[in-house]
Amino acid sequence: MSFFQPHHKWYGKTLGIIFHKAMLLIIFQIERDISYLTQDQMTVAVYYTKLKGSYNNTICSCGADHRRHRLMQFLMGLNDTYSAIQGQIMLMNPLPDAAKAYASVMQEEKQRSLRSIHEILDNSAMAVRKAESVALAARRGQCAHSRSLSANPCIALTMIVVIICEKPVGN
Repeated sequence: MSFFQPHHKWYGKTLGIIFHKAMLLIIFQIERDISYLTQDQMTVAVYYTKLKGSYNNTICSCGADHRRHRLMQFLMGLNDTYSAIQGQIMLMNPLPDAAKAYASVMQEEKQRSLRSIHEILDNSAMAVRKAESVALAARRGQCAHSRSLSANPCIALTMIVVIICEKPVGN
């Protein structure tokens, strides 16, 4: 029996070394995937979810350094359009965790979408007001004096409105 005991210790130690090396390779792959992950064409929500899913595969998730590392990875992966909010987050004292930074970026994204909706509505309202003034001018006969596009803005605007509103033939 004493013959097998050293053998078992050697076997156990060897398996431990093999297991440790295999785990290092897995950890390396996960960390590399995380470091290469960027927002690209994804929404911020999809990007953060993928990043968070990758974090869940890591072994250690403790300590201030680890939380700061996750925050940096999240911020570095964002598109350049978020550079202002990245700077604001980096100036926070203390630094927030990745989840709080994500909430700040999502708030910024919502504000941007609201601004673009307001711009679209403003542009649409301006086009409607312009079309109304053309229609009023046409009713008064003010647009009929000239057929030249450069001399008569009513004709040019009427053509644009017709092109936008006209249905394709056969529909």
